[in-house]
Amino acid sequence: MPKDKKEKGFMSKCALKNVVLLHLSINYETSIYNRYWTHFSETDSQNAI
Repeated sequence: MPKDKKEKGFMSKCALKNVVLLHLSINYETSIYNRYWTHFSETDSQNAI
């Protein structure tokens, strides 16, 4: 019984770590996307003028 509980705890720790990593990578990609998007938007508006 204790072994099963320990494995469950380990699994949830791994799952939590994966969720955090996924969250960080999504935030990172979003920030890059936003940076490029604002850059191109600024370039477009400058070209329009």
